Amino acid sequence: MGRFRFPHPLLGAMLALAAFGAACDGDNGDAKGTATPTAQRATETERTSAPLQSPVATPSPSPTASPTVRPRGDERLAAVAAAVAAMDGRSLPTLIRDACLEGNPASKACVALTSDEETVRGGVAVFAGGYPDAGLFTLAMGRMRDGAWAVWFITQQPSYLLTDLPGEALACGEGKLPLRAEAGASATVVGEVERLTRLGAQEFVLGAPGSVGDGARGEGWYRIGSPVAAWVAARDTTAAERGTCDLRDAVESGTPRG
Repeated sequence: MGRFRFPHPLLGAMLALAAFGAACDGDNGDAKGTATPTAQRATETERTSAPLQSPVATPSPSPTASPTVRPRGDERLAAVAAAVAAMDGRSLPTLIRDACLEGNPASKACVALTSDEETVRGGVAVFAGGYPDAGLFTLAMGRMRDGAWAVWFITQQPSYLLTDLPGEALACGEGKLPLRAEAGASATVVGEVERLTRLGAQEFVLGAPGSVGDGARGEGWYRIGSPVAAWVAARDTTAAERGTCDLRDAVESGTPRG
């Protein structure tokens, strides 16, 4: 099988999964092990456009600087090492079934980093993953405050979350989205924005890690630079390219807070 290149993290992950799955014999089935999809498909059709709102309040205090302690060396290597450890698997340059099978008698999971360097520097590392004799998945790792990498989420379904940094997100949630001075649910609220307001996300911080074993998603925060400087909860936003919060709302309906 030939090699594939992925210009966009989420698109790259989806294409890699498709290429990896096409090489497998028969139906892929569910992912091997206990990794459970953390996102569900929206039951309603997403609209392609939605009116954008302006913020109703401008935060007065400036948010704190990035809380992360950036590790020395190549952060891509650190993210890959953390992903391999989380999956008890192996890393590949690209997700190819034959390469995953080679020297892998236990048929462990293989992962291939699809995020570009700027996104990884921003605190997110997305991997296309799969088992050579079972299912495919997308694994997202996040950088924590101390600079260590941990699982953000693992899924076999499309995700509403923004995983390409810097990038634009839309404010979702119920009512107005609170803006905070720091990354954390207990941080001071310094303002709020209307639903569907565009947010310029510059960095991601994983506040609480997720788990591969039970498919639990971690809780993270985006540091935004527009329309004002602040921090917002990732789960209360969606990637702006989606145009609506429909998928996010379908996934988060009834989901307890972490």
